[in-house]
Order: sequence, then structure tokens, then C-alpha cells
Amino acid sequence: MDQEDLKVEILKEVARKAYELQIKANLAATRKMDFNELLAAERSIHHEIKRLRKLVRGLEKAKKRKEREDLEKLIYFELNHGID
Repeated sequence: MDQEDLKVEILKEVARKAYELQIKANLAATRKMDFNELLAAERSIHHEIKRLRKLVRGLEKAKKRKEREDLEKLIYFELNHGID
């Protein structure tokens, strides 16, 4: 999955969680949901967003590491091209 696809998936997940929180807020406003339940839902959504950010940072680090390894291999082969 490339970075743009991952970005779209993350935005979909955030939108889904935000919609879930909106529904729970509406339930709380109509007194069908306890305030503590609403706070628990908010904490859950916050936790999910932090988890997604961590995954994105991990992907970015892995991408940079892969690019560096590829560059090192290219340099190695270029330096050793004439040696047989």
C-alpha cells in the first residue's frame, strides 16, 4: 500500500470514528446515553487516532530505511562495477 492509499484509509477511519462520536453525542443530548459513556467513547476515538498516527510514523520510517538501503546498494554496485 503506497502512502497516498494509506492516507485515504486513515482519513476514512478518522471520519468513521468522528461520525461514531457524533452519534453518541446526539444520544447523550437526548438523554439516551450517559455522560460517562460519552467520555469513554471520546477516549476510545482519541486512542484510535494516536494508534493511526503511530502506524503512519512507522510506515514513514520504514520507507526512509528502504530508500537508504536501496541507495547504499546502488552506491556499492556503482563502486564495484569495474571490479571482476
